[in-house]
Amino acid sequence: MHRAQILPLSTGDVGYQIFGEQSFQHTIVYCHGFPGSRVEAGVAHKSAKKRGLTILSVDRPGIGHSAPRSQWKLADWPMLFVELLDHFQVKKAGLLGLSGGTPYALIASAMCADRVNQTVIVSGVSPFIHTAAMKQAAFMSRAAIVASQRLPLLSRMSMALMTRWFRRYPRHLLMMMSSSLGEDDKKLLARRAIRFLMYRNIKEAFRQGSAGVEEDFVRLSSAWPFERENIATSVAILHGDADLWIPSSMAKNNHEAIPQSSYEIFSGRGHFMVLGIIREVLDKFIEPKD
Repeated sequence: MHRAQILPLSTGDVGYQIFGEQSFQHTIVYCHGFPGSRVEAGVAHKSAKKRGLTILSVDRPGIGHSAPRSQWKLADWPMLFVELLDHFQVKKAGLLGLSGGTPYALIASAMCADRVNQTVIVSGVSPFIHTAAMKQAAFMSRAAIVASQRLPLLSRMSMALMTRWFRRYPRHLLMMMSSSLGEDDKKLLARRAIRFLMYRNIKEAFRQGSAGVEEDFVRLSSAWPFERENIATSVAILHGDADLWIPSSMAKNNHEAIPQSSYEIFSGRGHFMVLGIIREVLDKFIEPKD
């Protein structure tokens, strides 16, 4: 496992880390959740190495080691995705989007189909404008999203205060997260190694302060600048039926909108199920396609 590295691009430095194999023969670009960072993909290192997979995990602007980018939008991600593949001389790659990383994985699938061979979404969100899917989301999730859409200035101020607090006391965020999770997630986070990984992940998200995390939330809660119906690549959607943060109705909403998608529900699994089923997730990238 390589340490964090910085790739200088014309639009700003990009922080990244490589997990699994280092050969880039079979590459997956990892789109981290919210709040999160490239560190998140560390859970897949050993399993990816055994499968001969290279995972390229990237910090989004203002997060981890990636430089802040003024006015950077979700629509700018496909260009960055292509720049990364070109730099590492990768013709095609898989995309793995976790939770808040979903729109990044999907927009690259929609806009860069010739550079994508498979997309997997785990515990993913759907566009927040779909009220039917949102109704089943946890109250705090709904409240934060509605506030960001109807009272953006107040939402921004609240988010700034919270993220600054969590930057100073990341363990408090872990405690708050644990209190709002189901039994499956609590069992996973009770493992020392996983808890330490999550602590490092959150701490890295706030490495440069709160601005990057705030901007990430704004992009996440805004309308997606692409049509999911235009995604021409294969997309596997995995979700736990015990996810108290992002309801499975959002996974179903994505499945119904994406033509070449499969939809798999994991019984009893919660929002952080990727920490417990990473081998099954990675196998989606090496299974033969019809």
